[in-house]
Amino acid sequence: MQSLLFKTALKRPNGEIVPGSIFTCDNGAFEFKAANDPSYHFIIKKNEKSNWYWLDGSSISIDRMIELGEKIDDYLKL
Repeated sequence: MQSLLFKTALKRPNGEIVPGSIFTCDNGAFEFKAANDPSYHFIIKKNEKSNWYWLDGSSISIDRMIELGEKIDDYLKL
């Protein structure tokens, strides 16, 4: 079961801003779902060395994945 963690936005390499939401997943991963495009989503997770990696969904650049992972880390520190 997924739970909404927070709402955010990502900036694509072409400059487009993609609003969306971050959800928790049962396996300790996090899913980003775009607000305006249900087909655009991806799941990321931290490995045992605390590095973020892509699990599933739409393709995402390493830079965007790290940026999103940092947003999740910052949110969880609150």
